[in-house]
This record gives sequence, C-alpha cells and structure tokens, in this order.
Amino acid sequence: MACSPVHARKLAAYWFVSVGTLALQYAFSIIFVDLLEAFDGSRAATALVGSTCAGVMDMAGYASGVAVARRGERTCGAAGAVISGGALLLASRAGALWHLFVTYGLVLGVGQSLALYSGVVCCNKWFSKRLALASALANTGAGVGPFAMPYLWSALRRAGGWRGGLAGLGAIVFCLLASAAAQLAPPPAAPKDAAAGDAGAPLSRLPGIRRLCRTTFFFGWGFWTPAVHLVRLGLDRGHSRSRSEALLTILGVGALTTRVPVGSLGDRFGRKLVFSLACGVYAATQAAVALFQESYAGLAVFSFLVGSSIGSLLSLVPTLVMDVPEVARCPDALARASGLVCCFLGVGGLAGPVVAGALFDEYGSYVPGFGFGAAMLLGCVAALNAPDPPKEVAFAGA
Repeated sequence: MACSPVHARKLAAYWFVSVGTLALQYAFSIIFVDLLEAFDGSRAATALVGSTCAGVMDMAGYASGVAVARRGERTCGAAGAVISGGALLLASRAGALWHLFVTYGLVLGVGQSLALYSGVVCCNKWFSKRLALASALANTGAGVGPFAMPYLWSALRRAGGWRGGLAGLGAIVFCLLASAAAQLAPPPAAPKDAAAGDAGAPLSRLPGIRRLCRTTFFFGWGFWTPAVHLVRLGLDRGHSRSRSEALLTILGVGALTTRVPVGSLGDRFGRKLVFSLACGVYAATQAAVALFQESYAGLAVFSFLVGSSIGSLLSLVPTLVMDVPEVARCPDALARASGLVCCFLGVGGLAGPVVAGALFDEYGSYVPGFGFGAAMLLGCVAALNAPDPPKEVAFAGA
C-alpha cells in the first residue's frame, strides 16, 4: 500500500468519515436504553429507530453512489455532514417516538449514507492494491464509537439529558464529516479505456454483483443485532448500567484490534475466503449467546468477539466489489456498485434488530433473536460461495 502524503490524507479523511458514521451507529446501543425509558415503548419499536438509521444508511447506498459518481465525493460528503448534524439536532427536540423514526431514522440515515459512501468510493479509487488493509485501517475510526461513547454520552447526558446528548452529538458529527469532506477528492483522471465499461451500464446484469447483493442481503439480517441490544442485554442479566455500558467499550476494543490483521489476511489469502471465515465465527458466537450470558465474564468475551466480527466484516464488505473485474475497471461503475451491494445489506440491517426485539417481547429472551441472526450469517456464507452461472453476462457498453 502506497504511503505518500496524499494517500495518508485520503486515509485520514476516510478515518474521520468512519468516526462520524459507523461509530455513531455503534452508539445507539447506549442511546437505546435512554429512549426506552423516555418514551416507554416496546423493544421492537424503539430498536426500529436505530435500525432504521443503519438500514437507510445502507439502503440509500445506490442513490448515494449515483450522486457521488455525478457530483463527486467532496460535494456529497459535505452534504452528508450538513444533513447528519441537522438530523441529530432535530432528533433532540422529538416529542414522540415517531418523531425519532423520521429524524434519527430516515433523515440521519440519508446523511450518513452520503457521507459514508463518499469515503468508501474515494478509498477504493486511491488504494487499488492492498485495498482490504487500507479499508481496515480507515475503519478503525468506527471502533472509536463503542470505545469512547460510554464516556462521551455520559458527559453529554449529565449536561443536558438525552436531548442535550443528541444535540451535542450533532455538533460533533457535523465537524467530523465536514472536515473529512474537504479531503475527499479522487485521483487524477486516467485515460478512459474502451474496456472499462459505460458509466450507465446495468450492474444488475453482472453475475458477480448479483451474488454480492444476495450475500449482503443475508448478512444484513444477522450482523447488527448484538450492537443494538448489547447494553440492554447486560441490564437484563442484572448488571449495573456502568458495567453494561462497559460491554460496549469491550466491543470497541475487539473492533479496533482485529480490523487491520483481518484486512491484511484478506489481501493475502483472498477477501472472499477471509470474509466467509469471519462470518462463520460470528455465527457461532451469536448461536452460543445462551452460554455467554450466564456470567459477566462470558458477556465480556461475547462483546469482544462481536466487536471483532462486526469490525472485520464491515471493513471487508466494501472491498468485495473490487473482485468483480468489470466493476474494478470503471470508476463510475465502482461508485454505483458499492452503493447497490450495500443497499441490500441495509434491508436486513433495518429489520434484524427489530426481529430480535420482537422475539424478546414475545419470549423474554434474546436467545431466539441471536439464533436467527446466526442462521442468516450462515446463509450469507452460502450465497457468497455459490458458483456463477456457466456463462458470464457481458458488461453493457464494454
């Protein structure tokens, strides 16, 4: 991986994007507890606020990719900063749970999508070699969320309650994403190759893209549930709020310490293989939650494994599109393909935590919901490793 000053600046910009988007998504596990108390809603309904934000962030990925291809990473990143900061400010004035669905869920999700995919596309363009490692390094910013949020949220909440906390987060997120957007410029344009493909080509005709869409659809249903419900799980098991929030910090430690090694392994042994193995580990972890939850030490191990899995997998997902040859040759197709693939991830990312909350409301346990997530992750592995059709479909315009 190149280490020139310009590459370092692009990597730093994507790191700030990760802090302002993915780190904020992790934070909902703590905010979730306060919203349950403030609005006295069911776990499924309250979880829908955070999962809507995460889901829209990914489901809007295709539209964000098109916007990035047309308007550029810098413009879209700046728009994402304004929308994200404004959405959190509006959410701090919510008087009912549905207000949060609109502000924190829908509007914030759109802003997060524009900001995140501006960073993803920029990184994919600058780091054609050692891409998984570059993505992992930049995505360590996401680990800042669960590591620092228990302390930051506690301080903001003491100053102004959950409303002041959301307003404070809005200001912080705006500053992070706006400063990152200033550095999100693509490499100098290379001469267009006739084999590169047409920016308007239908990506849905490519078997490699179809396979990735199926993969991320299953993956979405299984990967985000523990991050939303982790702190509440600790409280349900009789642990204090401070110890339960510390589980999120442990999750952050796992995310911070494993992204880079896993990214390096992906570049060395193949991103698809390493992604499949990481999904298998994560599925086994969720399936064994009944054992882990019996003690605080077990929950700590569970949190570390969850953080390691989420961090590693989210670092690898955006890089998988570069394994589709037709996409790797066309910068405009790269922007749209990254968003399209993650759009399917968003469907499950929105629904998975809600399903787990609904199953808890019905059975009084998170075991069924986490078991469902484990099954979906195994479906993800099967989809990723399914063979292509015998004859590849030509990239329209190539």
